[in-house]
Amino acid sequence: MFIPLNLISTTLDSQAMKKKKNTKATFGTSILMSWKKIQDVAVIGITDYFSIEGYKKVLEYRQKGRLQNFDLILPNIEFRLDKLISSRKDEEPKRLNFHVIFSNEIEPEKIEKEFLEELHIKTNFQ
Repeated sequence: MFIPLNLISTTLDSQAMKKKKNTKATFGTSILMSWKKIQDVAVIGITDYFSIEGYKKVLEYRQKGRLQNFDLILPNIEFRLDKLISSRKDEEPKRLNFHVIFSNEIEPEKIEKEFLEELHIKTNFQ
């Protein structure tokens, strides 16, 4: 079973904890605790928007012996597009997003340099 895990909420959880004067809050504290409880899931994808910062942080935790309950952890980059789609006329159109899932055999630096840094993002801002 593969589960994509979005780390945007993790970052927000950590920021909220820091606002409560909890200086021990670190990236992913709450979600790492819940990941220990996940059973029967062999593969997870660490999802970030337009980056792999969360994936790199999770790799650091894994190198320290954490998150050993997963056989494979993959980088998953989500791109939010400006296109709206709808399959039915009576349905509200939804924004189209797509994910690029990389092999764990590709070094994060290579993904950043040869993929992310080569993206040319076009905006409609004037």
